[in-house]
Amino acid sequence: MASIFEYDQAAHEWALHEDGYDEGVEAGIQQGIRQGEKRGEKRGERKTKLIDVKNLMETMTLTVEQALDALKINEKKEREAIIKAVRG
Repeated sequence: MASIFEYDQAAHEWALHEDGYDEGVEAGIQQGIRQGEKRGEKRGERKTKLIDVKNLMETMTLTVEQALDALKINEKKEREAIIKAVRG
């Protein structure tokens, strides 16, 4: 049995490993939260644009293409996704 004054290399290395593991887990959690927030923001932006397009179509009797033009939504993939969502 080691005395309390003796240095235990294995225990020290294990403690360092545990600290590093905990830090790594925390960093992973924080990264996941940031990624989730970004995805949520993008999803909210897409939903808002879709609602805006539908509102313009209804209140101004515009086509989906005209509503997209009025909102200056010019990116091809985004336009296609909105058109697909509106037309169901």
